[in-house]
Amino acid sequence: MKTSAFLVGLGIGAVGLAGLIDPSLLYRVAGAFTSAAAWWTLAAVRVAVGVLLVLAAPVSKAPRAVRVVALVPILAGITIPIVGVERAGAMVAWWTALGPGMARLTVLPVLALGSFIAWAFGPG
Repeated sequence: MKTSAFLVGLGIGAVGLAGLIDPSLLYRVAGAFTSAAAWWTLAAVRVAVGVLLVLAAPVSKAPRAVRVVALVPILAGITIPIVGVERAGAMVAWWTALGPGMARLTVLPVLALGSFIAWAFGPG
C-alpha cells in the first residue's frame, strides 16, 4: 500500500510539473473530463485515491498530515456529482480563457500535493 501511495504521489506531482511546463497539456486533460463517463470515472478515482491515502497513512512519515490531505481527493470526488458535466464544461472553458499564466498558478497546489504525498511515502 505504501508503494501505491508513493506512486500516486509521483503521478500527481508529474501532472503538476507537466502543467507548469506546458499549460496546454492541462487544457487537453481538463477537456477530456467533460463527458459524463469521464466525469464519473474521475469522481471514482479521486475517492479511491483518498481512501488509499487514509489506509496507508499509518505507515507514512506524517500520518496525521496524510489523513488531512486525503480529505482533498475524497471531498473533490464527492462534489463531482454536485457540479455536473455541463457546469464542468463551463468551468473548463472559463479556466482555459484565463490563459497559461493562471493555469501555471492553479497547478502549483497540485505539484505541492503530489510532492508531499511522494515524500510522505517515499523511501527513507
